[in-house]
Amino acid sequence: MAALDNLAAEIAQAQLKLDEVTGQLDQLELLKAKEGQLKNDKKKYEARVAELRQSAEDVVKEGEFLGKPVEVAVPLETKIEEIRKVIEKTPKEVRMAKMKGINKKLQQIEKLKLKDGLDTEAAKKVASEPSLRKKLAALERGEDVADSDEEVEVKEQAKPQQAQQAAAGFQGIEGVALPEDPEERKKKIRGLQKKLRDIEALKLKGGLLDKQAKEKRDGEQRIIQELAALEEGKSVFVLDEAAEQAAQKMELEKQIKKLQKKLEQIATLKGKTDLDADMQAKLDSEKDTNKEVHDLQMDVAAMNKKERERVAERLGWDAEPDQKSGKKKGGKK
Repeated sequence: MAALDNLAAEIAQAQLKLDEVTGQLDQLELLKAKEGQLKNDKKKYEARVAELRQSAEDVVKEGEFLGKPVEVAVPLETKIEEIRKVIEKTPKEVRMAKMKGINKKLQQIEKLKLKDGLDTEAAKKVASEPSLRKKLAALERGEDVADSDEEVEVKEQAKPQQAQQAAAGFQGIEGVALPEDPEERKKKIRGLQKKLRDIEALKLKGGLLDKQAKEKRDGEQRIIQELAALEEGKSVFVLDEAAEQAAQKMELEKQIKKLQKKLEQIATLKGKTDLDADMQAKLDSEKDTNKEVHDLQMDVAAMNKKERERVAERLGWDAEPDQKSGKKKGGKK
């Protein structure tokens, strides 16, 4: 009998190990399937972190250059760590937050118990006291407890808003409801695809763009995001403004590089006499190409300035009053 007991124990232990290894293999397969996406995300966030850090440095440098030093009450790295601590709570901190919430509810219940003629909602709160005290005791022992159905419902209702805030860079951008009807979704997708083809034709055409054409060009990334939301089956589209600006800036810089390469080719044609019609046309386009490069560079500069201002606003950095050229308050010298 003892031999069977020992075998049963070993089998149980081996079975647990088998379940553990099987679970890990399942996770590995899942990660393998997502490897490409994870690598792309890694590159995207590395680029985003580098870009934001550069923007923070530019805010300080710009203030120094303009004679308006930026007041930094808390160093950037310290501020980053403080925010990370708020975002990444340890299990103990999560338990402490739950205990604080339960204690607050118990205090409210004690006040309600002193009143007469409680309504249905108040009576329900009082009746929940034993369950709350049981949860509090478990948390005090270091155990985690599941949220109640009511708490889960509140959290689920809050998720869409939290997701919108995260996707919108916490700028309060509300989501846009997408069509639920399959045919309407297909129609919407075709419409967005047509807009993207029009924008691509606009970029291929080249040349200086007027205000209306620039607005059309700058709307490309929003359309791409909305199209992706539709194709992924989402019911709400929330613009990721940070990703939109990063992709838009990258697209403009790509166009600038393309035109600069064209200018390099033009430089090699100067002084030659055996030019065919295409070469001559390219040479004649030098002035317009330079204007186009300058116009795109101004657009990128405007985007960089907007990004610096956004970073400065989020970090709470304030600049001192303008003292450039010895000007005093009121414009008098």
